Amino acid sequence: TTTTNMAACQEIFFVALLLFSLVSKVLSASGTHETFEIKPNGQLTHAKASLEDGTVCVFTYSATGGTNEEWEMVLAKVNKEKGVYTCIIERPQRTSYLYFMKFTASILGKEVTKAEVYDSDGALLQEEEFVVERDGVRSKDGGFRSKLVKIQFSSL
Repeated sequence: TTTTNMAACQEIFFVALLLFSLVSKVLSASGTHETFEIKPNGQLTHAKASLEDGTVCVFTYSATGGTNEEWEMVLAKVNKEKGVYTCIIERPQRTSYLYFMKFTASILGKEVTKAEVYDSDGALLQEEEFVVERDGVRSKDGGFRSKLVKIQFSSL
């Protein structure tokens, strides 16, 4: 069990290091940062961030419960040669009291290559809760447990 615990700790450390590296790249790359407020009114709502080159990240959601919350969206071109963009949508306080009915996130006209979605406890959502498709990331009907605090994805 000690070996198993040590391996688990090493894996967690490696994942944390990768996430730190990605966030550092996004913040140092040419990008934009938008702050928006999510209102728990149950209506389908959109938030977006745009770069000067016309690239747009769109977050569509509906939420109930809780009170209005401030969220952030960062969109950046992280690899100019390959045309890789990253979009991070998150609650900066790392805790959300909203009940998300559904969500989608995409970088318009770009193919999603990798995505990670986190619940309000900071854990990765299970595969049965969200779908990564060619044109975006979305909650899975009937599987999403309504907890959301961060979506992070890359597109070409």
